[in-house]
Amino acid sequence: MSNQDIKLDSQPMLTEISNKPTDNWVYNNLKWYQDSSTAIVKEILQNHTANDESGRYYFAGVANYNEHYHAIHLLARSNNLNDNSLYVTILHTGKKTIQEAVVAPGESKKVEYSGTTHTPIFTNYDGTSASIDLDGIEKGDNIYGMVVGFAYGHNTGIKGDPASMGNGFVMTPIPTKMTTTIHYIDQATGDEIAVPKSFEGVAYQKYTITGEAPTIDGYTLKKSPETTGYISPYKVGESYDFRLDKHVVIKQTVIDAQGLVRVTAYYDGEVLNNTTRYLGNKLNVNDRMSFISHGKWYTYINQITSTNDGIVYYYAKDGSEDKSEVRVHYIDVTGSKNSLFVPGDGEEVATDKISGKLGEKYNYNVNLPTDYNLATNQANTVTGTYTIDHHDEYVYVVKKTSAEKLDPTVPATTKVDN
Repeated sequence: MSNQDIKLDSQPMLTEISNKPTDNWVYNNLKWYQDSSTAIVKEILQNHTANDESGRYYFAGVANYNEHYHAIHLLARSNNLNDNSLYVTILHTGKKTIQEAVVAPGESKKVEYSGTTHTPIFTNYDGTSASIDLDGIEKGDNIYGMVVGFAYGHNTGIKGDPASMGNGFVMTPIPTKMTTTIHYIDQATGDEIAVPKSFEGVAYQKYTITGEAPTIDGYTLKKSPETTGYISPYKVGESYDFRLDKHVVIKQTVIDAQGLVRVTAYYDGEVLNNTTRYLGNKLNVNDRMSFISHGKWYTYINQITSTNDGIVYYYAKDGSEDKSEVRVHYIDVTGSKNSLFVPGDGEEVATDKISGKLGEKYNYNVNLPTDYNLATNQANTVTGTYTIDHHDEYVYVVKKTSAEKLDPTVPATTKVDN
């Protein structure tokens, strides 16, 4: 059993401003009234710091550059996790006045105020994501838009006029209740070797792990995670939508805990051809895709850099420090209409296991189950490198047709002269 514990930051935006009173995202994203606006934002946050269900959890802050005196848009959800409303607070930095609005799931609300030529529209899609849309602005318009200063529990560090240029649409997930688990894993097999430690919070909430990892007889701790981080909202096998603007949505399906995803782009609900990809999260290597739709250029960068099973301590069994195993899963995707597959597209029909030394390459010839063929786009070999954190490969297969299953008997040839 582990005696480790988890400490959660109940108000990360307030923590940011309190720790950096003159170098926080509000101060850095304003040209005028930095000091007074920072103080007012801090006051707004302090008014809602209650940790019970009467309080709010602020998760995003945006500076609207589309007006002479920038407005600050603060987004929050209720501490009552059964309340999926979006709570909006707008600070008008010049007048030092405040407007508030509540947007129910599935609704949009235009919040009118003077001093801006493009009224912000706040949309709460389903209680799990929200957007701010400047009315009348389309992607690529040459305007000063919005700068995201604080998002998902941390300061983005992006600020100023260049960051706002043309940015008339901001998308943000709404933090929802998540159970995150600390795992204690045999690095050779990927198996649990101690009781996992779970804790509850909301997505993107900052956590700090306290206490030492357990000592396990016959094993040596080889690799530890960072002791601080943010609760991931993503689960392996689940799908999530991410909006690039009011028209284009990227559907993301998580394949593994290392952040491999399958993505497909949609325009107003219709799938865009040739936009289905496998993406990883190696910066500028495999983490993005670009495409043109309706005359406009879009670039999507993989949003899934961690999963809720990503907090792992790796142990080596004494005497097996250099060993590693990989399980090869055969998934039946017969009837699937996808061009690229994820494990959730079908049922597992067989499993193989290969093993080697850490750092070695593997090149495994697939061993197809009886009465199955490889699915479209599948190679007949599985390649990779043995590592401590990657123990699963997937091969997608389809059932043979009745004709393919037959082994016809060819009769002897009879020569006919005429």
